[in-house]
Amino acid sequence: MKANILGGAETKVSVQFKTQIRDIATGRTVKESPWQKNLVLDIGLNGLAQDTSQTLRCTPSSFGAKCLIGDGTNANSFASGAITFTQSGTTITASAGFFTSAMVGAIFKYGTGTGGAEYYITAFTDSTHVTVDTSATVGTPTIATVWMVQQTVLQNLLFTTTTYENNQNGTTFSTNTVTHKRTFVFAHQNSSYNVNEIGWNNGASNNKLCGRAVLGSTDTVAPTQFYVVVLQVTFTYTPASPTAVPDVGTGINVAGNAALEWFATGRIGSDGSVASGEQTLDGTSANSGTGNTQLATTTYTQNSGPATSNTLAFATAIDLGTASFNYVAASRGVMQWQVAANISTNGETAFGVAVCSSTLHPAFDVKLTTPFVLPVGAFVPTVTFQSTYDRTLTN
Repeated sequence: MKANILGGAETKVSVQFKTQIRDIATGRTVKESPWQKNLVLDIGLNGLAQDTSQTLRCTPSSFGAKCLIGDGTNANSFASGAITFTQSGTTITASAGFFTSAMVGAIFKYGTGTGGAEYYITAFTDSTHVTVDTSATVGTPTIATVWMVQQTVLQNLLFTTTTYENNQNGTTFSTNTVTHKRTFVFAHQNSSYNVNEIGWNNGASNNKLCGRAVLGSTDTVAPTQFYVVVLQVTFTYTPASPTAVPDVGTGINVAGNAALEWFATGRIGSDGSVASGEQTLDGTSANSGTGNTQLATTTYTQNSGPATSNTLAFATAIDLGTASFNYVAASRGVMQWQVAANISTNGETAFGVAVCSSTLHPAFDVKLTTPFVLPVGAFVPTVTFQSTYDRTLTN
């Protein structure tokens, strides 16, 4: 018997930060900014999805392991103001000069809100015409914003750090969200410098960024001072509770309730390091899980929402094997873990299918509405779970 099963979850990534200027002699904060948003870049989302092409492959807990500062002032986004746009097919026309060649790879978005379709700019013609990746008809002139999500570097890098202020770091959980916090301390400099841009990554080279922000006003750090950045990266996981899904299988009935059973993610310790012993489905680091795919052969009760530890366990299960983690090429933030099994079964009843980060402990599963009886003999299933990382466009 052959069967194909597909299940999935979505994770929204958001980042906020604040900056501090402290006196070197007393440690006292002489200037502190309010919390500000940080634009999550495409290669950051793809790094979470295990794309190796940009050396940013990372787990949620390592997503903000390194902080970078610079004095560049190039904007992260460009609002059109009084300029409006129409669209015919994949060609967008501006009412006045607006586009630049540097916008290729950026996102064009109609309106001023965070909702709505996102079109990638694929080609620049002139200041009033670009080509986008999605065909549409927009006859009514409409304002828009271009978001520079294709950036990979700070405009002008000054300094970097992976030094964390002790006891000012950690991981917190709330309902279906996980927030990783780090407090970065930059080394004292003997001459004054200006900070206008903040970047961060997973500890990779300085020419790869997971995100970037431009400050509303310049921070000037004197020779008697040092600079601090507090970074909070929040992951909001869905489904937040067991959620009905239709039949997503071929040759097998796998309609049921999909659930994220526990936060299989690394934790940040008080010293800023990733705590050892934790597991994650999102990578192949020292903290990664086994990624085994299993069929539960006894009934079970799903968690009402994600737990902070893997307390839910299948009493018995058939192990289909270790999944392979793969970034979905040409996607944005899409990762799949897949197993193709060829096993012999004895007519057991399957009550659910799950990807498990340790033996018998489901991290994400689909509990079947109607359990099915496996064949006696050959059973050749292919199971694919998909995780999509996304963001709300914001500065």
